[in-house]
Amino acid sequence: MNLPFCEQCESAKKDGRLTVPLSRKVKGELIELDIDAGLCDECVHNPAKLTRELRRLFNDAYRAKHGLVTTYEIKKKRTDFGLNQRDFARLIGLGEITVARYESGFIPSKANSLRIRQLNDLDRLKAYYKDTKDALSDRAVEKIEHYIQTFVSINNGNQVYENEKFFAVTALFVQMANEDLIPMYVTKLNKYMFYADFLAFKRYKKSLTGSRYVRLSFGPVPNRYDYKYDMNPYIKTQVQDESLLYIRTEKPINMSVLDSHGSSIIQEVFSRLRSMRSSEVSEMSHQEDAWVKTPPGEYVSYEHALKLSIG
Repeated sequence: MNLPFCEQCESAKKDGRLTVPLSRKVKGELIELDIDAGLCDECVHNPAKLTRELRRLFNDAYRAKHGLVTTYEIKKKRTDFGLNQRDFARLIGLGEITVARYESGFIPSKANSLRIRQLNDLDRLKAYYKDTKDALSDRAVEKIEHYIQTFVSINNGNQVYENEKFFAVTALFVQMANEDLIPMYVTKLNKYMFYADFLAFKRYKKSLTGSRYVRLSFGPVPNRYDYKYDMNPYIKTQVQDESLLYIRTEKPINMSVLDSHGSSIIQEVFSRLRSMRSSEVSEMSHQEDAWVKTPPGEYVSYEHALKLSIG
């Protein structure tokens, strides 16, 4: 195929055209592309290189059409981690040759495509890393741990998650509720946190805490909220009428983790929700795009903050 392409490319350059229409079958399916007419400027003396590049372009078009991970996605994810092909392959449980073939243009299976795409989910990444850490080089371990610590995406509001910041925001809401003699149940606390993080993103394009939120039946809640609340040194639980209330401990809150924007967001959200019962706050959250447009059990994208009902 390389010679007809080179002849067409030469013709295209004479005519001043920028692209050449070409087609080929990939896995029995006809794929049509407009190929850059200048492609064979560097490949005309290397037909093998031209053939590889054409195969990659057509295979990537097929992959994109069928929702499979592309060569660009694989290379970008690997370079985002700072890994060579060997460590990247070990991380996801594939052979180094397999990863090299996928990066050069060979089409991955649906199962392997999914494995690679799952690296975009922090929890999946942590699970892969836990299972394969002993097989990775020291350099890879350092790179992946740094990536995990600084993980940023739209699902955490373009903010690196920090336990200390999440603990401080939670504690301030509990403290204000205690001072005003307002019962702080888990449902209400979850909604305070949701509205604070999403309002901050709506205003400043960054969440307060970097926490991800999950769409559950009773509204959007912080990911692993029960664990985060249990680990929070600034709050504790107290049983009242067979329900758990959150109250402040005596430990001083580390306020240095919050800036003036964060403090004002917390005050605004508390003022907006303080007079509402837990059921009312929950019902309010059910009207938000963040809940309505997110499938059950999925992470809530902070993109929905743009249509938040408050702020």
